[in-house]
Amino acid sequence: MSVIIRDKEGHLLLLCKGADSAMFGRLSEDGRAFEANTKDHIAKYDETGLRTLVVAYRDLSEGEYRTWKEEFFKAKTSVTSEWNALMDLVADNIENNLFLLGATAVEDKLQKGVPECINKLAEAGIKIWVLTGDKLETAVNIGYACSLLRKGMNQIVITLDSPDIIALEKQGEKDAITKASCENVEKQINEGKSQVNSAKQKHSVASALVIDEGTCYKIGETENR
Repeated sequence: MSVIIRDKEGHLLLLCKGADSAMFGRLSEDGRAFEANTKDHIAKYDETGLRTLVVAYRDLSEGEYRTWKEEFFKAKTSVTSEWNALMDLVADNIENNLFLLGATAVEDKLQKGVPECINKLAEAGIKIWVLTGDKLETAVNIGYACSLLRKGMNQIVITLDSPDIIALEKQGEKDAITKASCENVEKQINEGKSQVNSAKQKHSVASALVIDEGTCYKIGETENR
């Protein structure tokens, strides 16, 4: 999410906030001075179940802003079925080369009775799905807090946060990224199925499936092709 402002001196600034998974890849080479420290802080926040956002900015020239504004107006007023894709593309054109400012962390407390309610639903044999915009680590901690996840439960985690995928993303080879991501996800899904089948045969503990944002996005992207 971004906003463009003009300060008292007349300078144009783009202020941008978002999940670390989306923001760090948009930073300029000169804008990563606090990246390592910020990642350490975010990891500590995630461990305590806090919800985090990364904040960054960039300066805009008058010419750059005018050009982008025209593109934005064309995309916003288009009446095609690709409106969302056009808006995303326009946003991507300006939400890059950012300078990192830091990260925020807030606690979003559960409403009274939520853990007890979810626990009763689970005891009744009802399968529960939760969709959240939080990071994987934060989501897992919140899962424990609301009794969706329980100690001893078999957790099957499907994520694209692997060294191989990250290395390909830095190279920017989209076809290679898509191919490797699909193969990686398929492998993890098959391993997860084996774990579930094994647990069923042994009448073992319940299983929980945890899927991160990047995996869901890649699955949806593949299905739409």
